[in-house]
Amino acid sequence: MSNIKMKRLAGDLKNLKKKPIEGITAEPIDENDLTKWKGRVEGPKGTPFEGGYFHFKINIPENYPFEPPEVKMITKVYHPNINSQTGNICVNILKKDKWTSTNSIQLVLLSLQGLLTKPNPDSPLVGEIKKVYVNDINKYNETVREWVKLYAQNPEYNE
Repeated sequence: MSNIKMKRLAGDLKNLKKKPIEGITAEPIDENDLTKWKGRVEGPKGTPFEGGYFHFKINIPENYPFEPPEVKMITKVYHPNINSQTGNICVNILKKDKWTSTNSIQLVLLSLQGLLTKPNPDSPLVGEIKKVYVNDINKYNETVREWVKLYAQNPEYNE
């Protein structure tokens, strides 16, 4: 494992502990392996995701910080930018052509939280959910709340 990668991951972890982000937790699954993380974003207040706990895992590639981490959502979520079947998440920061080496795990976490606050219908992973979001926001919000009750009530990470 590269020295640059390890220094950067250790720094990212230190910054998260020193300056925690409200409503977000993330840490290595095993303290002896900084390349596999688990995390949780709480549904942002004032959104239909409020009250939910959205768990994800982060795999750090060999070329980090020059390549983005791979982030997968574990919790089923009704969202146009998150595919609940695969866990794939569509957010610009995680795209190889948008990632820069100055980005950090903290920025990835903030981007995930932001995606729950404001979905991006211009870059959907799930076209059917995008249609509902764009054409019937009340139905979208109601369905999100139903899924939160069904799938996002457990604060504990379990893959």
